[in-house]
Amino acid sequence: MKRIVSVVICIALLAFSLVACASEPAQAPAEPAEQPSATQAPEPAEPADTDTGAGGPPTMASGEYAMPEKPFKVGFSNGMIGNGWRNEMTDDIIRLAELYKERGWVESINVQHAGVDNNAQIQHIRAMIQEGCDLIVCDPNSMDAMNPVMEEAVAAGILVISTDQGVTSTQVLNVKTDYAEWNAELARWLCDKLGGEGDIIMVSGIAGHSANVERVTACMEVLEQYPGINLLTEVNGNWDQSVAQQAVASVLSSYPNIDGVLGQDGHMLGTIQAFEAAGRELPLMSGETMKGFLVKWQELKDTSDFETMGLLNPPGVSATALGIGCRLLLGYEFKDGVITDANGVRSYFQPFAEPITNSNLDAYLETLVAQSDAYYPDYYLSEEELDALFN
Repeated sequence: MKRIVSVVICIALLAFSLVACASEPAQAPAEPAEQPSATQAPEPAEPADTDTGAGGPPTMASGEYAMPEKPFKVGFSNGMIGNGWRNEMTDDIIRLAELYKERGWVESINVQHAGVDNNAQIQHIRAMIQEGCDLIVCDPNSMDAMNPVMEEAVAAGILVISTDQGVTSTQVLNVKTDYAEWNAELARWLCDKLGGEGDIIMVSGIAGHSANVERVTACMEVLEQYPGINLLTEVNGNWDQSVAQQAVASVLSSYPNIDGVLGQDGHMLGTIQAFEAAGRELPLMSGETMKGFLVKWQELKDTSDFETMGLLNPPGVSATALGIGCRLLLGYEFKDGVITDANGVRSYFQPFAEPITNSNLDAYLETLVAQSDAYYPDYYLSEEELDALFN
């Protein structure tokens, strides 16, 4: 998928109490904070808070919104939890749910975290079915293990959306980043910068996770196009900087010559730390966008010829999924071309942002001064951008 938007990211410090295994967010803010969108950062438009009556939903261009007979019950089933990205993802969907409560679209949101336990996530979704949720948004641990319980929910009349990571069910809508193209672009950048020659290692995510399967498959397809690039080994960083550091450190002694590192978000600061701790010169490596990595990148850029490239992977895709789900429940229909259909598996891919490179790194970091090192630059579709997806 070609990059279709160029974004200007405005970051606001957002503080929320993370909810784990509770039916309501513990301390939701009275007023949702501003959130940068995928194309710009306007203040969210205030829709007319009126029911437009019979005759179906109004057109989105009218600036008015249909109202449900009663507000929707929403379930959010998340798999792994504990890194900054997943925490932001949870905050984002809760934030938008609070806005939709004020609008009259959402009654409640039930947030559950299963960790990497598939059975626990299945039980959470079944509980949401019993609760009578109208919409279940799920960040699944597996691209196929959740299919049966998701289809149980669909059979019960519940709209089910898989976010962040896709599933293979033809009854579920995926709302996600195109991870195949996302990681393929990083792989092409690395291979091109190496001139198509060299020995590299790969730092991948959690083995078997659907997002990781997509990413690694795409990377391997890219590497097949560069016969001069030799993949020495693949290690699992599990999207965790400390795990990635240990995994990379464990293989450095076996490979005295490493020309490049192909990684994912959540890995690259730990990768740098592993090389530095071993007293090894840093090879060329793909980048990420976590602030802590960007700070290190700036330091290395200013003191050496270090160069990399990072692509945003916004946690706010969960909020985009909620915005899409509520509109579908209200009867809105997608415009032609919005949904990608691959053998019956339907997906909406959230647009890419402009990559971070050596040329815009300093300016980018200026927008992140108030954020912690664990922060991932974020955006989700604004209400206007969501509206534009529908007839």
